[in-house]
Amino acid sequence: MHLKFFLAGLPLGVLAAPAMAITIDGRLDEPQWRDAQRIDAFAVVQPMSDSPPDLGTELLVHSDERGMYFGFRVQQPRTLTRTRHRTARDAQARADRVNLIVDFDGRGATAYEFTVSISGGIQDAIINNQRNFSYDWDGLWFHAVHEEEDYWSVEIHLPWTVAPMGTIVDGQREIGIYASRVVEGQGRRFSYPGYDFDRPTFVADMARIRVDAWDTSSLDLLPYVSAGRDRLRRDSDLRVGMDVFWRPNARNQLSATLRPDFGQVESDDLVVDFGAIETFFSEKRPFFTENQSLFDLTTTNGGRLVNTRRIGAAPDVGPEGSTDIDAAVKYTGSGQAADWGVIYATEDDSELARGRDFGVLRGRHRGEQLQVGYLGTWASRPTLGRSARVHAVDWSWLPAAGSSLRGQVIGSQVRQSPVAGNGFTAVDDDGFGGWARLDHAPSSRWTQRLEVSYFDRDYNINDLGFMRRNDYRDVLSATTLYQRDYPAESAIQNSSWYFETHYRENLDGERINASQMAERVVRLRSTGQLAGYVVYRAPFVDDLITRGNGRVGLGTRHEARVSYETPRYGRVRVFSYLRWLQEGEDGSAIESAVEPTWFASDNLSTSVRLTWRDSSDWLIWREGNRLASYRRDQGSLFWNLNWFPADRHEVRWRAQYIGLRARARQSYEVVGGDLLPTALVDEDFSLGNLALQLRYRYEFAPMSEFFFVYSRGGSAEIDDTESGFGGLFSQTRVGVIADQLLLKLRYRF
Repeated sequence: MHLKFFLAGLPLGVLAAPAMAITIDGRLDEPQWRDAQRIDAFAVVQPMSDSPPDLGTELLVHSDERGMYFGFRVQQPRTLTRTRHRTARDAQARADRVNLIVDFDGRGATAYEFTVSISGGIQDAIINNQRNFSYDWDGLWFHAVHEEEDYWSVEIHLPWTVAPMGTIVDGQREIGIYASRVVEGQGRRFSYPGYDFDRPTFVADMARIRVDAWDTSSLDLLPYVSAGRDRLRRDSDLRVGMDVFWRPNARNQLSATLRPDFGQVESDDLVVDFGAIETFFSEKRPFFTENQSLFDLTTTNGGRLVNTRRIGAAPDVGPEGSTDIDAAVKYTGSGQAADWGVIYATEDDSELARGRDFGVLRGRHRGEQLQVGYLGTWASRPTLGRSARVHAVDWSWLPAAGSSLRGQVIGSQVRQSPVAGNGFTAVDDDGFGGWARLDHAPSSRWTQRLEVSYFDRDYNINDLGFMRRNDYRDVLSATTLYQRDYPAESAIQNSSWYFETHYRENLDGERINASQMAERVVRLRSTGQLAGYVVYRAPFVDDLITRGNGRVGLGTRHEARVSYETPRYGRVRVFSYLRWLQEGEDGSAIESAVEPTWFASDNLSTSVRLTWRDSSDWLIWREGNRLASYRRDQGSLFWNLNWFPADRHEVRWRAQYIGLRARARQSYEVVGGDLLPTALVDEDFSLGNLALQLRYRYEFAPMSEFFFVYSRGGSAEIDDTESGFGGLFSQTRVGVIADQLLLKLRYRF
């Protein structure tokens, strides 16, 4: 059941008959478009010239009780090549496209992106912290494309419930908008307002317009049923559950999920990592990406205060794999100058571990220039006798166009009183951390960034958040210089220089990083791109490699990389790079990659990425204070294929393989910060990982879809490097660790 109630200053039940609705067919031929707001003051921003474009571009804006409508009409005669490339949702389209970004409450804090390509592919994203795009979000909106001889047009319908909205004043809402169109074959972008994505106050500086507004209410019920077959274990699984989204008005939303199914219709990239730092994986589950921007607080060094991948992750003890979630609920609300929200999730017990509980509380005050917020998280892990709390205060100050100052002060509290016999140690830690970042763009020709951070030894947000490390203080300074005024006869469209200086030390005063970086990016009028960087890193201490069993002093490091992406030649585009770096005690590595993409047709494309790395001194931890150096050969293959055989049908193939051969060179013990060679002989080894997924998707309507997914995984780890990569691949292929079929049906009522 899908219910909507429209309140336009009338008593409930006393509603005027709505006008004839706009049909979303891309044609822009309804009478409403004749009276719509018209915006045609677009400027050329790629390359940056601020001049009006030579191809007519206009945006039309209309609203009624059903939502907001945006129409693009863009001039592009068929004599000018129209670049087409159908993509899966949120994949980067290398095609002609239009881009609409809307700040629904007009406060300059959060915006939503809606991109439509000429082939009908779409992207949508949430923009936080002015320039951080998160494509995990998939909103409920509608679009269509239509082509004529001299132009093409796009219609976009955004229901009033697509995202949290601002308050209505005198029957209208003030919103911020940014619109652009890309002529892919020429590498040009036109936008309104006339600036590009590199502005530090990108969202805050968007144009403000007023639209007639309505308050609406909706109730969406999304039941699902999924059936899975594990061919390896020879068992089957049937699940039934439901997601519920209730929006009593455009400023409040309550979401709940009962026995959610997070079956593998999406897949993570393969990673082979021997390092001490955890790898971050982004969220893909719809319940945790919907209406999540209020809770999406990031820190420096890639940290996140709320990492919803912790919910339903592997149990605290017992076999690897996901944990079933009994239920989860999320509520968000907003007023004229404030936002608030809460998340609660509870897991089912697994075979050996009790389910965990998680909670998040968030509040934020929004002023014209200053925003201040609070976020608190809580995690209960009864199997470990552990509870964790985090409290954070965040702020964002926008003193002027092109300038922003952001930061956070964070406290963490971890208590662990081991349950009798579980073997875990007691923990009683109170940690502290904080950071501040200043971004400033004096002009369109250069930007500056200054960032400082401090996190003490007991700072720990990993029970519900994500951090790469604690126990450090650092400062980072970066400057970007842009050159956009190349003459028309130049092969270069625009270019940039990036300079970065970074210093980091642990709280014992040991230098763990001191580096300088220079990067050059050159974008060609042919749409190709050439880039390269060099890095110098002073001698430093690696205080993580032994996992708490000693620190290792390492020498000066240098690194360089060059990459090139070709223009699209017919139906082919190629990306490649070559990288050299120093590693280990006195060795180096060379890494190279090539990735051709073949656009077989508008509806079929495939790419293969081949990467090779040759390391002469790969230094890894073995146990205790013992390290080992290896000669490493590592190759990987990532193959993607996307096919759209008909409207609403999508077929995707993903194949990933990583193979590694390591020949032992030298064993070391860490004593007093030095690497002391030992007579111990480490064994050579080879490692292979393989992941395959074939997915068919049929979309009945937005948020209503059917999936058929076949997944297979293989792994091999052997004490042998002589059989070559062909033999390693064969053993990986037959070493099956996953072989699954999944059918899933979800339908929105």
